Amino acid sequence: MDQEADELPRDRFRELLQQVAAGDDNAAAQIVSEYGGHILKAVRRRMNRGLRDRFDSQDFEQAVWASFFGHISIVQKFDTSGELAGFLSRMAQNKVIDAGRRARTRRESNGASEELPAVEKDNRRKYSEPTPSQFAVARESWDRLNGDENESARELLRLKMSGATQAEIAEQMGVSDRHVRRILSRISRKQ
Repeated sequence: MDQEADELPRDRFRELLQQVAAGDDNAAAQIVSEYGGHILKAVRRRMNRGLRDRFDSQDFEQAVWASFFGHISIVQKFDTSGELAGFLSRMAQNKVIDAGRRARTRRESNGASEELPAVEKDNRRKYSEPTPSQFAVARESWDRLNGDENESARELLRLKMSGATQAEIAEQMGVSDRHVRRILSRISRKQ
């Protein structure tokens, strides 16, 4: 981790994250400028020759920033710039590892006997919580399901996500079980 990330005072760092969350373009540019190097270093450390032939390290950097800015609320919990730098580095490493796994899987499914070494070693910790990438994918799926639905269908989805059964949803919303099944079936076809 570089020293410049640790030099930002805690109060200024928290204020900067709040500005980014509020949509301040200058604050976003400052975050990208100050922490982009951490992402690129993590990507370049993790990529091997097989991946370098197929991917550009800046593609991974952009993917990390897309996840970061798409879900800024999850990173507002960081208190120090060092924590954010570490988080972004881990996210970058995970994206490289996942790309390597996908490349290996495609190669294996195409019947190639020569194995492509995706990454030198997978040192990721095993977490019980979703990774940032998993969280981002889940959020994108949720947004896709909810995007063009009316308020009634959104409420139905919220109840289903909270663990309610179809019968409980129907009773709570004052509709038939069949109506609930029909809406859930229609929405599930979007996936």
